[in-house]
Amino acid sequence: MGHFDIELFISRPREAVFDYLADVESTPEWYSAVKEAKRVDSEQTGLGARYEITRDLPQGRVSDVVDVTTFERPDVFEFGTEVGSTPFRYRYELSDQDNGTLLHLSGDITLSGKMKLLSPLATQAFKRGMRSNLESLKAIVESR
Repeated sequence: MGHFDIELFISRPREAVFDYLADVESTPEWYSAVKEAKRVDSEQTGLGARYEITRDLPQGRVSDVVDVTTFERPDVFEFGTEVGSTPFRYRYELSDQDNGTLLHLSGDITLSGKMKLLSPLATQAFKRGMRSNLESLKAIVESR
């Protein structure tokens, strides 16, 4: 398993950052690998909601179902999958800082096969990609 942490300051109130981040269906707007995100259970939002996420990965296009496991507005949002192409768990913690929001991402990814042998390199690649994705999220949220 690979683990990484990222912190990013966003010049918007915590509630605004949380609401955009926790809107999983908006993920393709800021997460470069995600091509589609749609709710699996149309009745459920927040904690327990399930989404099918379609991503373009080095091994090709894959779809996984992710579960929202923590939804504590406006402080903590966590989601991920335990099975699939690249099982992952992303935990976002938000706190007030200098008239804006400090976003902390704690990410865990599970690699298998040949990728497992390259875990440290792959984890750093995921971290770089996620930092870039979060910079895109920041630009969108700050422009609103």
